[in-house]
Amino acid sequence: MTRVLYVIFIRLFIIGIHIDAIFNRKSKLAVRGRAKPINLSPKLKKRVWIHCASLGEYEQARPIIEKLSQSGMEIILSFFSPSGYEPKQYDTVADYVCYMPFDTSNNARKFLKATDPDLIIFIKYEFWWNFIRIILAAKIPLIFVSVALREQHYLFRNLAQPFLNLLRKTDHLFLIDTASYALLEQKGFKNITLAGDTRVESIYNQKMLDVENKIFEEFSRDSEVLVFGSSYPIEHEEIVKIFDDITEYQRIIIFPHNIDQKEIFELKDQLGKQCIIYSSIKAIPVFSGYDILIVDEIGLLKDAYRYASMVYIGGGFTHGLHNILEPFVYKLPLIFGPKYEKFPEARYLSKQRFVKVISSVHDLEEAVNTLREGDFQLEIEKIYSVIFEENGSASRDIIRYIKNEL
Repeated sequence: MTRVLYVIFIRLFIIGIHIDAIFNRKSKLAVRGRAKPINLSPKLKKRVWIHCASLGEYEQARPIIEKLSQSGMEIILSFFSPSGYEPKQYDTVADYVCYMPFDTSNNARKFLKATDPDLIIFIKYEFWWNFIRIILAAKIPLIFVSVALREQHYLFRNLAQPFLNLLRKTDHLFLIDTASYALLEQKGFKNITLAGDTRVESIYNQKMLDVENKIFEEFSRDSEVLVFGSSYPIEHEEIVKIFDDITEYQRIIIFPHNIDQKEIFELKDQLGKQCIIYSSIKAIPVFSGYDILIVDEIGLLKDAYRYASMVYIGGGFTHGLHNILEPFVYKLPLIFGPKYEKFPEARYLSKQRFVKVISSVHDLEEAVNTLREGDFQLEIEKIYSVIFEENGSASRDIIRYIKNEL
């Protein structure tokens, strides 16, 4: 019964995304990208297929991709979403980058035949049950990395028991936190290891790179900067109301979650002449007269945090919080909304004085002022050490396991 319902759901999803592709650019990219044939060279060495949903999961996979590539293995990297595939389709670490086909049994068989992987890694919550079932039947080692589960997850409902049984049959699950380990151990899982979050390692490594952005550098020169990372219209409406007060003592950089030019230009019009759009900058200007910068390009957010004094992280009032470790690696005070419970690092940081969780966007200005007036450096240093220095090698056990398997 469960499998039949899942097959129907997937079929309806595929029909829906093809219809949506007529109107929606993102859906069109997803459909067109999957129409491209797999074109791989003959296999000359061990081949590992790593699958990520999007860009955030790619960052979790990155330390593994780099270490496996350095050890001489061939890497196939797949994405579910265009927001992962589009910026990473020319990734120089992976040997081949593609979309994961939609989750039907026939697509799974064709993809495995075309790619012929020796081992498969799914990152985080990529539970595509037709693929998993076909992979298990083909006896190809399958592991999951950076998994965090709560009791409320659909997997622990009665109807989902067949899926949970499939997960028990996979080769291994590397878990982020002790709560997930205890939960799965209670459910009878033997194939689990508490490894920590590979994203911590990836983010720390990214910080160590010598990355410069002349526009951000000039914009932040001699000024405090408040960055809005992956913000939504609900937050933009509040920024429009309070930006006059905030820009008296700091500049603002806004990274909208959706790069929609119509929405971005509407926001610019509301913010007035002191606002400039990133893509309109043709040479490095002196930002005299500009206090607000809207960034309309993908992939720049994690580097912009280098230039920030404080960060508001979007998603806490909508679909779920954006990555909070990317800004915290720069030891910054943080603000975010109430939808953060499914993220262990957010639950931990929400208890700290240098983090303000606001229950309404109308509390934003008060939170900014409170953090700006406080001195939290010693506390930030202590928590930074716990997160990044004590938990910065999550990939070690995973790499050791993979090498033993292959």
